Amino acid sequence: MRTRKPSEHRAEHFLHVYWLLGSGRSLNLLRQTLGKLGVKISRQTLERYSSDFHWQARITQMELQAAEKLREHRVAETEEILELEFEIGKEMLNIVQKALQQMVKDNVHLSPSDVVRFAVAGAEIERKSLLGQQPSYPEEIEAAINSIIISVCRIFMDVNDLEDKEERKRRFAVAFNRAIEGQAKLLMEGGRVQSS
Repeated sequence: MRTRKPSEHRAEHFLHVYWLLGSGRSLNLLRQTLGKLGVKISRQTLERYSSDFHWQARITQMELQAAEKLREHRVAETEEILELEFEIGKEMLNIVQKALQQMVKDNVHLSPSDVVRFAVAGAEIERKSLLGQQPSYPEEIEAAINSIIISVCRIFMDVNDLEDKEERKRRFAVAFNRAIEGQAKLLMEGGRVQSS
């Protein structure tokens, strides 16, 4: 394995500072920045480093890698959102199922149009999220979802400090189910949604 000369190490460090200067970077700006950091270096030395160690090509490569990482992050973020949308659609179908079961148990009647509307909305949200599309919600469901999202954030903050991972998951699941069931009950009682 080849050992690097001290000048190669310096050039490598300076290259990273140069890259961090962004699209307005220049060797003069790099020299000024290094000077502010207490490093004295001539422009000629920076020009030599730039030429000898192919800074322009490496900067281009670094920019492409950074752009790819950003793209990957955005894709992952989008996938998480779509997964959440899918779960919301699935939970809406569960809400309809639980509400119907409870209504049969309590001998409560819901209009067929309400049952169909919630079932169709849940299935549509689930379908669109699987296709990578942004679903649209009826107004009262949108309000319920917003309330659930706020509840999920609160639940997460409450359980996040727990050391035991399994206990954290268990408490999150229990609190999440309570939040969903609470919103389902409110929706079935006439479309009123808990304000957060």
